[in-house]
Amino acid sequence: DVFRVQGGSEHYWAFHALGKMATTGLDLGAPEPGTLAGPDVAYGESGKVKDRAKQAFALLEQVRRANPSGPWSCEWRLGDDLDTRLRFTMVAPDSVEALLAKGHSPSAGSPYEFDVVLAARSGKAPLASTFVSVIEIYKGGQRVLDTIETVPGGLRVTVGDRTDTILYERTP
Repeated sequence: DVFRVQGGSEHYWAFHALGKMATTGLDLGAPEPGTLAGPDVAYGESGKVKDRAKQAFALLEQVRRANPSGPWSCEWRLGDDLDTRLRFTMVAPDSVEALLAKGHSPSAGSPYEFDVVLAARSGKAPLASTFVSVIEIYKGGQRVLDTIETVPGGLRVTVGDRTDTILYERTP
């Protein structure tokens, strides 16, 4: 997945799934009070958020942060009989903050909780970001991808005896 965004001074990439989640490559801090919208904004208090583009942040709580120094991954066990797993590995950009939070179903009929992962960058406007991740799904604990490595101008993914090189421009 290659997601490019340009403009403004803050960029966010988000991903979520249902199931038990584990991380690799992140040294996460303790859960913060409040929500992603701020320590004084309780869950659901979207009206307190002045920036309309960030009002959904009031629906994400138990925020934990990390500043990874290289690629990092989140993996969900999807809870079925086949031991299906969904994993993404964020390989770019550098200088990203990883944010993990809990979200809740919008339905009152069948409530559930899920993990949300965000990659965030901020800087001087107009900021340009390219978020690059590899998403894989597999069963039975045996990953499909053997290696994921960054190379100049892209990344290299190895599956068994096959190697794919994916090229992309780092700047939008």
